[in-house]
Amino acid sequence: MTDDMSFDSNGKVVQTRLSAAEYERFRRIADEEGITLKEALRRAVTEYTGTREKHDIDDPFFQGAASSGSNAKPDEQLTAEKTDSYLYGDE
Repeated sequence: MTDDMSFDSNGKVVQTRLSAAEYERFRRIADEEGITLKEALRRAVTEYTGTREKHDIDDPFFQGAASSGSNAKPDEQLTAEKTDSYLYGDE
């Protein structure tokens, strides 16, 4: 097994306190999956942040979609309106 911090030399160390029951459940699941507690915690953090993180409004992908309304060609605008109507219903 490699050094835990070898993947990122700027990695941060996080500590927390668990109840005995929480620790035992966590340790048991990690053992069943054949991974270390550190790896189990990394996976838990990835899953937690992945389900709660919002998209970056400064990402060009989202800017293109937001700005296409007024500058879109007539056919593109009509397609977008039809798509919105289909997905969200007539409002």
